[in-house]
Formats: sequence, C-alpha cells, structure tokens
Amino acid sequence: MCGFFIQIPLNESNHFDKKKFIESSKLISHRGPDQKKYFFHKNINFSFYRLSIIDKNLRASQPMISYSGNLVIVFNGEIYNAKELKEKLREYKFKSKSDTEVLLNLYHKYGSDCLKYLKGMFSFVIYDKSKNSCFFARDRFGIKPLYFKKCKKQILICSEIKPILNFSKNN
Repeated sequence: MCGFFIQIPLNESNHFDKKKFIESSKLISHRGPDQKKYFFHKNINFSFYRLSIIDKNLRASQPMISYSGNLVIVFNGEIYNAKELKEKLREYKFKSKSDTEVLLNLYHKYGSDCLKYLKGMFSFVIYDKSKNSCFFARDRFGIKPLYFKKCKKQILICSEIKPILNFSKNN
C-alpha cells in the first residue's frame, strides 16, 4: 500500500516550500514503512513511501527514473499482467523485477495508450522532463485512490487527501 505526494508548480517563479512539502508528505508515512524517498526537480517534487512486496530490492525504489533519465514514475498498486507486458517490451532493459518498471517502459513505448494494456489495481504519476508534462491515472474501478487539487499556483496529487489539505492550507 505505497503512498506518494506530488507538487507541480504552475509557474517556475512560484516559491517552493521544501520543509512544508516534506512535513505534508509525512502524513502518509504509514502507507510505506520500508523506504521513503524524495525527488526534487525544477518543475516537480515527489515524495514516496514504499511498502516492498513484489521486488524488495533497492533497484525497484521509487520515484523510479527511466533508463533515458527523462521519465520519472511513482506507482501504487499491482499490475496483474506485468509478466505478459514485459514480453511485449523485450527491446527495453530492466534493472528490477518490479511492475513499476514494466509500467514505466510501457508508458515510454505507448504513451497514454498504455492504459489499454493494463490489468490490475493502480494509481500512478509519470513526469516527462523533456516535455515538462505530467500524466496520471488510476484503475478503472478506483480501487487505488488518487486525489488531486488544482490551486492558483500549483497542482497537488496524492494517494491520500491529508497531505493535500495540509500543504494547501493558507495558500
């Protein structure tokens, strides 16, 4: 039951409060007791709390960055057909056995059409550095939660509502 929290400033001149972001992120620490990791970039900020299930190796840590270094993903859930999808992605190198990496490479190959291939319960966010764009989705039944809030200065995305409420108060 991993957890993630993301802040996307809508304007590069927006001030980023790193302390408040980390403080808000900690509100979902119960979702992933095995590891916490942050990724700060000029256009986006990620926090991730990991519960290791499929691949417990650190190579499967999130936020996960693609081999090209261009895509960044956070993912909560399970892709039931990950092994079959990995067969369709033979041209890609894999450093882990995680379904997260399968999803990341599937998105690299098919873009938003990757959703057509997925069977499972999931919510995820993929950031494309070169396009400065973000794609986020959840499973068709909404089993894995995905909350977001668009404010004047930013978009907040999370696997629980508490960090969004905490971070956006007084904004």
